[in-house]
Amino acid sequence: MILRVDNLTFSYHSKLVLDKVSFSIERGECVAVLGVNGAGKSTLLKCINKILVPDSGVVYIENKDLSKMPQIEVAKNIGYVPQRTNVSRMTVFDAVLLGRKPYIKLDVTDKDIEIVKDILRHLSLEKYSLKYIDELSGGEFQKVLIARALAQEPKVLLLDEPTSSLDLKNQIEVLDFIKKIARERGISVVIIIHDLNLALRFADKFIMIKDNKIYSAGGQEVITEEAIRDVYSVDVKIEKIRNKKIVIPV
Repeated sequence: MILRVDNLTFSYHSKLVLDKVSFSIERGECVAVLGVNGAGKSTLLKCINKILVPDSGVVYIENKDLSKMPQIEVAKNIGYVPQRTNVSRMTVFDAVLLGRKPYIKLDVTDKDIEIVKDILRHLSLEKYSLKYIDELSGGEFQKVLIARALAQEPKVLLLDEPTSSLDLKNQIEVLDFIKKIARERGISVVIIIHDLNLALRFADKFIMIKDNKIYSAGGQEVITEEAIRDVYSVDVKIEKIRNKKIVIPV
């Protein structure tokens, strides 16, 4: 396995946010983290990425304790796309090239340039290479953040609502690309996503969080009408179209 989270507990000013959260992810798997706003999903990603220090518990990357890794090693192992980030005046190409920072010693190499070009091509961002990122639409900017994280060549990719600014075409394009690259390169993906139907299309496994704990975890069998009612307080029907589960609010 690539990522293992063992009894992770975290509090903000004595308010419990995560309570003994444990799960593991295999190489190449895409796992969707589901739950209402404020359930602790973003906090979970920040603890995995060593942005926040948990009260207790351990995060392992390939059986190595993340808390004992230097930050540059964390950056080589984990790519992270937050919900929000500050915008600087730089080109798209340079913004994605920043993802190579953990590997750059004296100067940028031909390999760094080729990795960036390849990712820009796959995400249909080539034509924006010399455009400044503060001139991009919200959706274009989100794709640049994903490209930068992939440029790190991470073992684990953490995505916090990466499709929230994207139209339907770009949502499907980006998620399909992430799933493809996860398979090809053996990257383990953890994604926070609110659209259950996109999650069902994209993810291999699901982690549902309720009341600071894991409510359920597993394959599509854990996405049930009862579970959605318990976690989201919404009544739904689950139908199958072309042998795929579809969640319909009622």
